[in-house]
Amino acid sequence: MGTIDAPWATDAAGRPVPTDYRLEGATLVQTVTPSSETAFPVVADPKLTYGAGIYFNATGTEWKSYAIAAGSVGYFANVVGCGFTDKIPHAALKRAAQLICSVIGYKTLKDYGAFLKKVVKDKKLSPGSCYQTRLTPKNGKLTKVSAGNCK
Repeated sequence: MGTIDAPWATDAAGRPVPTDYRLEGATLVQTVTPSSETAFPVVADPKLTYGAGIYFNATGTEWKSYAIAAGSVGYFANVVGCGFTDKIPHAALKRAAQLICSVIGYKTLKDYGAFLKKVVKDKKLSPGSCYQTRLTPKNGKLTKVSAGNCK
């Protein structure tokens, strides 16, 4: 269905804040433990965000990597379908494809392959900057967002 990165949290000054995950039945719970020196607000795990849609965040370098890998396998959307994402050789692309399949399905995955083709050609993408796209409802563009979204 997807993967979950290691937990992290940072305060308003960019300092790490202790955090961990635990399972409560089928629910993943993250606990953040601020100290008296913690500057608020604290940001924790925004790699995949939910709002008026579902968003995916990645750095310019990650987007280029996903896009190049997608192109090298003939747009991963054409790899027969979501049932075969485990055959994608590039680990980060495989993880992204599995996440996208679990969230939005094959047709949108195919459209996403075309979107990534455009990403390869995007000369304005800064390697270290953080960019976000809305997966559902799909917006088909990258928007520069806070670097904290890509930690």
